[in-house]
Formats: sequence, C-alpha cells, structure tokens
Amino acid sequence: MMKKTPALLLILLSIVFSSCAKKSGQYIQEVENVSIPREEKLRENAENKVPADKNAKVDFDLTKMSPTMIYSTVFDMMIAPEDYENKVIKVEGMFNIFINEVTNDRYYAVLVQDATACCQQGLEFIWMGDHKFPDDYPEEFSEIVVTGTFTTAEEDGITYSYLNAWSVEKVL
Repeated sequence: MMKKTPALLLILLSIVFSSCAKKSGQYIQEVENVSIPREEKLRENAENKVPADKNAKVDFDLTKMSPTMIYSTVFDMMIAPEDYENKVIKVEGMFNIFINEVTNDRYYAVLVQDATACCQQGLEFIWMGDHKFPDDYPEEFSEIVVTGTFTTAEEDGITYSYLNAWSVEKVL
C-alpha cells in the first residue's frame, strides 16, 4: 500500500495541474507571496544529493525518448521510486506551479504528455541554490528542461518523490 500512495498522490497532482490551469500572469500574482517553509526544508536536506560536478552522467535522459516512453518512464518513477533513487534525470516538459491551499506550500513541476497529448504526468522539482520565485523561474506553461537527482522523502507519513534540480532551463 505504501508504494501506491506516492503514485496516487502524483496522479492526483497531475489531474490538478491539467484541470486547474489559469493564465500565467493571473496565477503568478496569486502565488508570488505564498510561504515556502517546505521548499526551504527540502532544499536544506538535499544539498548532499547534488553532485559536485553539475555535468555528472545523466542516468535517464528523457529528452531523447519518444513521448510514449517519456510518459511511461515518469509513470514508472511514481510506481517504483526505489528503482530511480539517487539517479540523475533529465526531462523536458511544461513548467507548472501548484499551491496546496491547506498548507500554503508552493510546488514546482515539469509536466510531460503522452503521444496523443491527452494525458499528463507531473514530476515535482526543487531548484537548488538561491533561486527566487518568480524572478529566477521560467514563465508558467513554458517549455523547460530540468536536470537533477531523483529523491524520495517522507512528509506526514507519506513517501513521495521529486527531483533535486541543479539545472532548470527554458527551451528556446
């Protein structure tokens, strides 16, 4: 049951991301002043998982896969996170932001679509370093490439996964 919980949480987040989209400027204004204690805590705990060499070997380069394989691989990450723990992942998709209205925490994600563009899967990331939102972040709904270490964490008794990202680049 514990392995299904992160997958269910990410499926729920994917549904929320795909069904609650607002115009970028309108949404940015709403989320600019959201508190970030969760993000700061994860960033502090993750510093030891970011390789000293930012050009470290990428274990799973999803940017070179077909849309079906990308979607399937991200889905597999949610079902079997232990197979990807501490692996370097590179993924391209759409930048999205989610606010948990209960805890007031901000979540950043890269969304990938399947080949028919009917389904989306989200992969949360925490951008390591001194990056401030919204100044340093790409425009919401823009195409980005995220590179980082796949990590799992436990929060309120639930295990979930995210990328400790050291690179977030807007696709030109």
